[in-house]
Formats: sequence, structure tokens, C-alpha cells
Amino acid sequence: MKNLKKRILSLITAFAVAFAGVTMPVTWIVPGLAVPAMAQTGEPESTQSVVSSAYTVEFTYDGNQYVMPGDSSVRLRAILNEIGLTGEAVAVEISDTTLFSASNATGEWIVTAHRAFDTTEWMKVTINGVVYEIVVTDT
Repeated sequence: MKNLKKRILSLITAFAVAFAGVTMPVTWIVPGLAVPAMAQTGEPESTQSVVSSAYTVEFTYDGNQYVMPGDSSVRLRAILNEIGLTGEAVAVEISDTTLFSASNATGEWIVTAHRAFDTTEWMKVTINGVVYEIVVTDT
């Protein structure tokens, strides 16, 4: 059911972006999402944030997907939970950090989407000595 909801959200977003000619931002209300300014202050983040974006970034592993609004930041833990990976991430590698990045400045990994892209990218996350390669795309 979760995957169905995500796919429907992704299709609605893609339609809205196509209809708007990629000039009108999409507004998201995402539970637990960390917006960049809040993530950098170290202050407690609200359980719900409003983010506007004209693109999304999809993280896919083993048939599970997490859809992240573009131009936003989110805890890596939220992505991993949604795609079925558990445990503490000790290392993160990104295929192209100009598109999206991961930082651990506060002791917690935060993933940030920087700009839209049309390539298939990857994020490698090391958990319990195992490196998991997550496919990252933008629709």
C-alpha cells in the first residue's frame, strides 16, 4: 500500500510538473522532513514541513522507493527505513555531489537534493560492514 501511495504521488507530481511546464513549484507537506535551514541549526525539527519544488528525487532499493521533494533535506534514516534497510549508517558515498549530497556534521546523516537531473545516479551506504547501493533518479 505504501508503494502504491508513493507511485500515485509521483505520478501526480510528474503530471503537475509537466502541466506547469516546470515553471510552477509543487508544494509538499511531508511528515518528518528536515528543511535545510533547520537541519543546519541543530534545533529540533517539526514533525511536518512545507517544501516547494518542481522536481523529486527517488531512492530505490530492492523494489522499495522513497520519494524526496527537490531542493530539500531529509534524514538518511527516513530514506533507509522506507526502502527496507535497517541499522546505523557509518559511511555514505554519492555518485555526483553537485546533484545531491550527504553530510554528517551533527552526528546524523542528512541527505540534501541540490538540483534536478536526468541521469541515473547512486548512493552507497555502509551498514554493519555491508555496502548497499541505492539507485537514485529524478522524475
